[in-house]
Amino acid sequence: MSLKFTKSKTGLSEYTVADVSHFVDLIAQEKQKEESEGHAEDFIFRGQDTDKALHPKLQRLLPDKERRADRERIMLEEFRRTSAAFTGHVKVNDWDLVSIAQHHGLPTRLLDWTYSGLAALWFAVSPRKRENAVVFLLKTRVKDFITQEEEDILTPFNLPATRIYRPRHVTPRIAAQRGIFTVHRMQESGGFRAVEKIPELHRRSVKFIIPFAAFHLIAQQLDGCGVNGFALFPDLAGLCGYLAWRYVHFPEEQPH
Repeated sequence: MSLKFTKSKTGLSEYTVADVSHFVDLIAQEKQKEESEGHAEDFIFRGQDTDKALHPKLQRLLPDKERRADRERIMLEEFRRTSAAFTGHVKVNDWDLVSIAQHHGLPTRLLDWTYSGLAALWFAVSPRKRENAVVFLLKTRVKDFITQEEEDILTPFNLPATRIYRPRHVTPRIAAQRGIFTVHRMQESGGFRAVEKIPELHRRSVKFIIPFAAFHLIAQQLDGCGVNGFALFPDLAGLCGYLAWRYVHFPEEQPH
């Protein structure tokens, strides 16, 4: 099966893929190209069930820029106060707090990524929307990452620019999903710039388009590779969701 390569209207490199092996081959090609140019840094990935802007959830759910900062502060203060019973009363810093909140669904200024291309592919195809999904690849540079020294003097709320944060494995989900985040700087207007609107990051991004018709095959192949809902959500909810998919939903999705 051939691999379709195009350039989007925004200049972003785009590939259309149809199965897991093609997806892996494309990543290997991009990696080889980067290494030939002297860049050995890691790739990070984000899977989405629809092709939407790479904004943090806080912006997507709170369009009112003037109230966004206040809402963010109130939500996190309340989360810090009420989450202690679920975090074992362990004292966490602002970086840990926002990471835990983000991974459990609270709208924050963080955007989820993963070191695992296959995990990102699962997040793209696991919803059963009848539309194409996408996976974004970002070619990182050392300067993108927040260092330990910077963590000690900065917080997620006073970064001078959007950066990449490697969280501590403070929850099993972060570890299982090989989670990593872009932390978006809030503009004076209260808005956040999407990743594709940041020229330095845009130039190093690639988009993979996953046709809806390929979802069933890709989900089956990913499960065979050990990438499924239970592997990525290692708890009872993840187990039950995986079993329901495997024995109820998945057979119903098979083409007739």
